[in-house]
Amino acid sequence: MTCGNKKRILFVMQSLYDGGAEKLLVDMLNNFDYSKYDIDLLLEHDFGNYANLVPLEVRKIILFYNINRPLLERMIGKIMSYFGLYYFYILFFRRQIIIDKMKGEKYDTIISFLEGRSLVYHSFILKQGIRHLSWVHVDLFNFHWTKRYFKSNKHEKKCYELMDDVIFVSNDAKNKFQQLFNVTTSTKVIYNLIDCKTIVLRANEFKVEKRKFTVCLVGRLVRQKQFDSIIRVARIFVDNGYDIDFWIVGAGCLESDLSKMIHDLHLDDNVHLLGYKPNPYVYIKCADLFVSCSLAEGFSLVVAEALCLGKAIVSTKTVGPVELLGSNSEYGVLADNDDESLYNAIKLFVNDYNKVFVYQDKAAKRSLMFDVEKTMNEIYSIL
Repeated sequence: MTCGNKKRILFVMQSLYDGGAEKLLVDMLNNFDYSKYDIDLLLEHDFGNYANLVPLEVRKIILFYNINRPLLERMIGKIMSYFGLYYFYILFFRRQIIIDKMKGEKYDTIISFLEGRSLVYHSFILKQGIRHLSWVHVDLFNFHWTKRYFKSNKHEKKCYELMDDVIFVSNDAKNKFQQLFNVTTSTKVIYNLIDCKTIVLRANEFKVEKRKFTVCLVGRLVRQKQFDSIIRVARIFVDNGYDIDFWIVGAGCLESDLSKMIHDLHLDDNVHLLGYKPNPYVYIKCADLFVSCSLAEGFSLVVAEALCLGKAIVSTKTVGPVELLGSNSEYGVLADNDDESLYNAIKLFVNDYNKVFVYQDKAAKRSLMFDVEKTMNEIYSIL
């Protein structure tokens, strides 16, 4: 509850590993006005690439200090997940821990900042808050990754309808969500906070060298990002006599599979898994072209960041990039979600470098839409 003139806010988040929502949260926390807000952050673990970037003004509430749960509990979790019963694992093994951890706490606003587990945890502590908000960062209609955490779609919808507002990172993400759930809850759109000045400064911290026409991609190595698609596209380029480098910046569970695929397709000299980089902007800036080949997005933080760096961009037609780049490819080239379309879109730039310059100019103009102060004021208005 309000202490003096300050509002008490709780953010509920699973972790601070490498992900767009995690980075966005940390960026928001680093721009908060702490003379007006006391912020708590509920996390499963205090680990991850962004954990040390949380400002000191934020009080972290950690559920589990030991990342390794007891063997029996982990086995039960895997079994229940396999049979579609993961919600009951959360109910039996985590619900009471969360309730006990938050006992006696009172907040003006509680925010589950990610879909899935964060929303489930939020539903356990509704009594601790006056207002309740939940953020949706992805197109759940086309990529319903959260359903394993709920008993059913009806149960997930009910959890969202316990909120006072559901916040979306793009209009299209909101529309797709309503196609899936059609909630009666108030809905709002707040674009992701993008600090172009900081991104440009970080992109100039050091230099990397490229050998040839270079395509850069950034993201977690998970199914949603479809990096297997860009590897197949690289093979098409090589088969057609092109000599191009593809940089994939990021880490994740599919790293060994993607590495094997690169080797099996004899692309070791063309496709390079660079791993997680705390400063990916240097690589985006150096490349000739930035590409997003995701299956689904809600906003696509990294596409917005590439706009800030004035990069020519190719993206699959997912919810966020369509809104950012324009449905008619005004600010970047949109491709259908198949290998041939992606190949043809990239080839436009490889065959005519003047198009790179044209879309660099378009990207720089589009980046003017991002305003940190405006976004923070929109966030303050709902707390």
